[in-house]
Order: sequence, then structure tokens, then C-alpha cells
Amino acid sequence: MIRRLLAVLVLAGSLVVAVPGSASAAGQCPNPFWGIFCPTPYLSTGYGAVAQATQLSAAGADARFGMYSPITGAFSPSTDWLDLVKNKWVELDAVKSTDNVVAPIKGYATVATPLGEASWVTQYFFGYGRWGIYNLNTKLFYPESDWFPVS
Repeated sequence: MIRRLLAVLVLAGSLVVAVPGSASAAGQCPNPFWGIFCPTPYLSTGYGAVAQATQLSAAGADARFGMYSPITGAFSPSTDWLDLVKNKWVELDAVKSTDNVVAPIKGYATVATPLGEASWVTQYFFGYGRWGIYNLNTKLFYPESDWFPVS
């Protein structure tokens, strides 16, 4: 349904801008002793609520990204440790994605990658969200998942 809506809006030549609304909350995950930060709201998947989260190393010089389940309390890393550039929230109201959706993004920490500084973030769009990478050099969001309803 959301793909059809997006296709209609793009074909109509509309510039779509979503307002964060209630999706603007973000904070430390329920297990802060792991140094894990999650943008909220979580996304509803076939496995229940899930967040793309950031874990900081004990020394605070590195970060890695992965999926966090508030149901199990488990964090599953999806990247290796990367050099931390900025230890703060990445929250922008209108970011263009590579498929031309313009919507808010939220994530935690900026890291150094071979393609420049980046952050693994969640993009929110009218009650849905998806995970991907925001590149600070290109100012683009690169989606890595389908859309899921927010929980």
C-alpha cells in the first residue's frame, strides 16, 4: 500500500515532506549499561517491535550498528566497530532518499566510513519507518529495508 502511495505521489510530481510529529522521541534503549541508543518509535516487524540501534564501545572511541529488540532485550550487531566521529543524535526533519522520498530521519552517532561520514538511521514517513544509512557528504538517505508500520 505504501509503495503505491509513494509511486502516485512521485508520478504526480509532488514533493513529499513529512513532519516528525509523535515520531520525534529518541533515547537510550532500556538496557543503557550496554551503551545502546535507539530512535523511537520502534518499527513493527514479523519479529515484533525492532529498532536499528547504535552501540558505543566501552572506551567511547568506536560505534557499531545493529538491531535491538525491546521484547528480548537483545542487540544483534550488523556492522563491525567503526571510528566514532560524533557522539550525538542525528535528527533531521527533511532528508531526501535515493528513491526521492523526503522525510525525517533519526539515529545516533556519526562514524567514519570509506564513503565519508555516515550514520545508520531510521526514516519515518506517515506512520511507517524504514532503516538505512544517511551519508553526511551526499546528504542522502540510502534505504536498506522495506517500510514497516511504527509500533
